[in-house]
Amino acid sequence: SDGFDGDFISGEISDLSMSNIGGDGLDISGSNIELVDSDFEYIGDKAISIGEKSIITGRSVRISHVGSGIVSKDGSSGTFTDVQVNDFDVAALMSYIKKPQYGSAKLDIKTQTGTLTGLCQHGNLLSINGQVLATIDLDVKRMYSDGPMLKVGR
Repeated sequence: SDGFDGDFISGEISDLSMSNIGGDGLDISGSNIELVDSDFEYIGDKAISIGEKSIITGRSVRISHVGSGIVSKDGSSGTFTDVQVNDFDVAALMSYIKKPQYGSAKLDIKTQTGTLTGLCQHGNLLSINGQVLATIDLDVKRMYSDGPMLKVGR
């Protein structure tokens, strides 16, 4: 299951440390959050899942040994500074539409350590250190039905 699942919440989350989570680490929907000084490790799915028109700003976020690092989807916006993502299975960063009724997503990342990469579906935005990544034809439906985002046991 998820470590913290917040629907329609607002506020600041600081000094968060999550490890050994089977689902998502931080899963927010319809929310407005500031995330400060947080660590995620050994997360089975997404370390940070931003969905359903959420807005999140974050700084000093460290992620390792995860399915995916930071994912913005379904009309959401994420802006992060001082981000590190290491050892992921699917992607360090992602921006896509899973639920078309919410529209496109944005993710803006600034990092000073290492090189981050990501996957961005056509119609969405993903920028790393000011460079907008090229978009791809990402089959999100397949990703969740029989691909890398398939939850075990479903």
